[in-house]
Amino acid sequence: MKMMLFVILILQIVILLHLPYERLTANFRRLFRTKNSKDSTAPEKNPAKYHNMPNKPLLKAVVEDIGGKVEEEKEDGRLVVEYHGEHFLMDAPKDSNFVVMFDTWWHDIDLMNLEQFSVMREAINTVNTSSHSAVIMYSVDENENRVGVHCKSVFPFNSYIPALKSYLQYYFSDVLALHQTYYRATEEIRQRQTENKENVL
Repeated sequence: MKMMLFVILILQIVILLHLPYERLTANFRRLFRTKNSKDSTAPEKNPAKYHNMPNKPLLKAVVEDIGGKVEEEKEDGRLVVEYHGEHFLMDAPKDSNFVVMFDTWWHDIDLMNLEQFSVMREAINTVNTSSHSAVIMYSVDENENRVGVHCKSVFPFNSYIPALKSYLQYYFSDVLALHQTYYRATEEIRQRQTENKENVL
Protein backbone atom coordinates (compact mmCIF):
# COMPACT_ATOMS: atom_id res chain seq x y z
CA MET A 1 0.00 0.00 0.00
CA LYS A 2 2.80 2.42 0.92
CA MET A 3 4.61 1.49 -2.27
CA MET A 4 1.45 2.22 -4.31
CA LEU A 5 1.05 5.66 -2.68
CA PHE A 6 4.71 6.39 -3.32
CA VAL A 7 4.36 5.49 -7.02
CA ILE A 8 1.26 7.68 -7.36
CA LEU A 9 3.10 10.58 -5.70
CA ILE A 10 6.06 10.21 -8.07
CA LEU A 11 3.72 10.11 -11.08
CA GLN A 12 1.97 13.28 -9.92
CA ILE A 13 5.30 15.09 -9.54
CA VAL A 14 6.39 13.98 -13.02
CA ILE A 15 3.10 15.20 -14.53
CA LEU A 16 3.38 18.56 -12.76
CA LEU A 17 6.95 19.06 -13.94
CA HIS A 18 5.93 18.50 -17.57
CA LEU A 19 2.90 20.78 -17.51
CA PRO A 20 3.28 24.26 -19.04
CA TYR A 21 3.24 27.04 -16.48
CA GLU A 22 -0.14 28.40 -17.62
CA ARG A 23 -1.82 25.01 -17.32
CA LEU A 24 -0.12 24.36 -14.01
CA THR A 25 -1.33 27.59 -12.41
CA ALA A 26 -4.80 27.11 -13.87
CA ASN A 27 -4.95 23.63 -12.38
CA PHE A 28 -3.93 24.94 -8.96
CA ARG A 29 -6.58 27.65 -9.11
CA ARG A 30 -9.20 25.07 -9.99
CA LEU A 31 -8.07 22.69 -7.24
CA PHE A 32 -8.10 25.29 -4.48
CA ARG A 33 -11.19 27.24 -5.57
CA THR A 34 -14.00 27.11 -3.06
CA LYS A 35 -17.66 27.54 -3.80
CA ASN A 36 -17.74 31.10 -2.44
CA SER A 37 -14.29 32.22 -3.56
CA LYS A 38 -13.86 34.83 -6.28
CA ASP A 39 -11.97 33.46 -9.26
CA SER A 40 -10.48 36.23 -11.41
CA THR A 41 -10.04 33.80 -14.30
CA ALA A 42 -13.73 32.91 -14.47
CA PRO A 43 -15.42 34.39 -17.55
CA GLU A 44 -17.59 37.42 -16.93
CA LYS A 45 -21.31 36.77 -16.91
CA ASN A 46 -23.47 38.32 -19.57
CA PRO A 47 -26.17 40.75 -18.38
CA ALA A 48 -29.62 39.21 -18.16
CA LYS A 49 -30.89 41.50 -20.92
CA TYR A 50 -28.69 39.66 -23.47
CA HIS A 51 -30.50 36.37 -22.91
CA ASN A 52 -32.20 35.07 -26.07
CA MET A 53 -31.91 38.42 -27.85
CA PRO A 54 -31.93 38.28 -31.66
CA ASN A 55 -28.57 38.92 -33.24
CA LYS A 56 -28.98 42.51 -34.39
CA PRO A 57 -30.49 43.93 -31.17
CA LEU A 58 -27.90 41.93 -29.23
CA LEU A 59 -25.05 43.38 -31.28
CA LYS A 60 -26.42 46.90 -30.76
CA ALA A 61 -26.68 46.36 -27.01
CA VAL A 62 -23.17 44.95 -26.62
CA VAL A 63 -21.60 47.69 -28.75
CA GLU A 64 -23.29 50.37 -26.66
CA ASP A 65 -22.27 48.62 -23.42
CA ILE A 66 -18.59 48.76 -24.42
CA GLY A 67 -18.79 52.47 -25.24
CA GLY A 68 -19.57 52.38 -28.95
CA LYS A 69 -22.18 54.35 -30.89
CA VAL A 70 -24.59 52.61 -33.27
CA GLU A 71 -26.77 53.79 -36.12
CA GLU A 72 -28.80 51.56 -38.42
CA GLU A 73 -28.80 52.21 -42.16
CA LYS A 74 -32.32 52.56 -43.52
CA GLU A 75 -31.54 51.04 -46.92
CA ASP A 76 -30.08 47.66 -45.99
CA GLY A 77 -30.33 47.55 -42.19
CA ARG A 78 -26.59 47.29 -41.64
CA LEU A 79 -25.12 48.92 -38.55
CA VAL A 80 -22.71 51.85 -38.65
CA VAL A 81 -20.62 51.61 -35.49
CA GLU A 82 -18.21 54.16 -34.08
CA TYR A 83 -15.69 52.58 -31.72
CA HIS A 84 -12.46 54.21 -30.48
CA GLY A 85 -12.68 56.83 -33.20
CA GLU A 86 -12.97 54.31 -36.03
CA HIS A 87 -16.12 53.66 -38.08
CA PHE A 88 -17.17 50.08 -38.75
CA LEU A 89 -19.89 48.66 -40.93
CA MET A 90 -21.46 45.58 -39.32
CA ASP A 91 -24.07 43.10 -40.46
CA ALA A 92 -25.90 40.67 -38.17
CA PRO A 93 -28.35 38.69 -40.34
CA LYS A 94 -31.53 37.60 -38.57
CA ASP A 95 -31.16 33.87 -39.21
CA SER A 96 -27.39 33.71 -38.77
CA ASN A 97 -25.12 33.15 -35.78
CA PHE A 98 -22.35 35.20 -37.35
CA VAL A 99 -21.46 38.87 -37.59
CA VAL A 100 -19.69 40.39 -40.60
CA MET A 101 -17.60 43.45 -39.77
CA PHE A 102 -15.93 45.85 -42.21
CA ASP A 103 -13.55 48.70 -41.47
CA THR A 104 -13.43 50.56 -44.79
CA TRP A 105 -11.15 53.17 -46.34
CA TRP A 106 -8.85 53.54 -43.32
CA HIS A 107 -5.99 53.93 -45.77
CA ASP A 108 -5.86 54.88 -49.43
CA ILE A 109 -3.30 55.52 -52.16
CA ASP A 110 -3.15 57.03 -55.64
CA LEU A 111 -4.23 54.49 -58.28
CA MET A 112 -1.66 55.89 -60.72
CA ASN A 113 1.28 55.43 -58.31
CA LEU A 114 2.50 51.98 -59.34
CA GLU A 115 5.25 51.87 -56.72
CA GLN A 116 2.79 52.54 -53.86
CA PHE A 117 0.36 50.04 -55.34
CA SER A 118 3.04 47.35 -55.46
CA VAL A 119 4.03 48.01 -51.83
CA MET A 120 0.39 47.97 -50.74
CA ARG A 121 -0.32 44.60 -52.39
CA GLU A 122 2.79 42.98 -50.95
CA ALA A 123 2.00 44.34 -47.47
CA ILE A 124 -1.58 43.03 -47.66
CA ASN A 125 -0.37 39.56 -48.69
CA THR A 126 2.22 39.55 -45.91
CA VAL A 127 -0.24 40.61 -43.22
CA ASN A 128 -2.98 38.20 -44.30
CA THR A 129 -0.67 35.19 -43.97
CA SER A 130 -0.27 35.87 -40.24
CA SER A 131 -3.66 37.39 -39.38
CA HIS A 132 -5.72 35.78 -36.60
CA SER A 133 -9.32 36.61 -37.48
CA ALA A 134 -9.44 39.73 -39.66
CA VAL A 135 -8.13 40.06 -43.20
CA ILE A 136 -7.12 43.06 -45.30
CA MET A 137 -8.40 43.73 -48.83
CA TYR A 138 -8.47 46.61 -51.26
CA SER A 139 -10.88 48.14 -53.76
CA VAL A 140 -10.49 50.64 -56.59
CA ASP A 141 -12.46 53.86 -57.01
CA GLU A 142 -11.88 54.63 -60.69
CA ASN A 143 -13.81 57.90 -60.51
CA GLU A 144 -11.43 59.30 -57.90
CA ASN A 145 -8.37 57.28 -59.02
CA ARG A 146 -7.90 56.02 -55.47
CA VAL A 147 -7.28 52.56 -54.03
CA GLY A 148 -8.86 51.98 -50.62
CA VAL A 149 -7.63 49.54 -47.99
CA HIS A 150 -10.23 47.77 -45.84
CA CYS A 151 -10.46 45.12 -43.10
CA LYS A 152 -13.03 42.35 -42.89
CA SER A 153 -13.78 40.05 -39.97
CA VAL A 154 -16.42 37.30 -39.70
CA PHE A 155 -17.04 35.69 -36.32
CA PRO A 156 -19.70 33.71 -34.39
CA PHE A 157 -22.07 35.83 -32.35
CA ASN A 158 -25.12 34.97 -30.25
CA SER A 159 -26.41 35.27 -26.70
CA TYR A 160 -24.96 31.89 -25.68
CA ILE A 161 -21.36 33.06 -25.99
CA PRO A 162 -19.97 33.93 -22.53
CA ALA A 163 -18.34 37.29 -21.77
CA LEU A 164 -19.83 38.94 -24.86
CA LYS A 165 -18.45 42.38 -24.05
CA SER A 166 -14.85 41.17 -23.84
CA TYR A 167 -15.47 38.90 -26.80
CA LEU A 168 -16.59 41.76 -29.07
CA GLN A 169 -13.83 44.04 -27.81
CA TYR A 170 -11.31 41.42 -28.92
CA TYR A 171 -12.55 41.53 -32.53
CA PHE A 172 -12.55 45.32 -32.61
CA SER A 173 -9.02 45.36 -31.17
CA ASP A 174 -7.88 42.73 -33.65
CA VAL A 175 -8.97 44.89 -36.59
CA LEU A 176 -7.41 48.05 -35.13
CA ALA A 177 -4.15 46.20 -34.45
CA LEU A 178 -4.14 45.06 -38.07
CA HIS A 179 -3.80 48.70 -39.16
CA GLN A 180 -0.49 48.98 -37.33
CA THR A 181 0.68 45.61 -38.62
CA TYR A 182 -0.03 46.77 -42.17
CA TYR A 183 1.83 50.06 -41.72
CA ARG A 184 4.84 48.23 -40.25
CA ALA A 185 4.81 45.84 -43.21
CA THR A 186 4.80 48.72 -45.71
CA GLU A 187 7.74 50.37 -43.94
CA GLU A 188 9.73 47.11 -43.94
CA ILE A 189 9.02 46.60 -47.65
CA ARG A 190 10.10 50.15 -48.53
CA GLN A 191 13.25 49.79 -46.43
CA ARG A 192 14.10 46.52 -48.16
CA GLN A 193 13.52 48.05 -51.57
CA THR A 194 15.79 51.01 -50.69
CA GLU A 195 18.54 48.68 -49.48
CA ASN A 196 18.26 46.59 -52.67
CA LYS A 197 18.62 49.73 -54.82
CA GLU A 198 21.68 50.83 -52.83
CA ASN A 199 23.27 47.39 -53.24
CA VAL A 200 22.72 47.51 -56.99
CA LEU A 201 24.40 50.92 -57.19
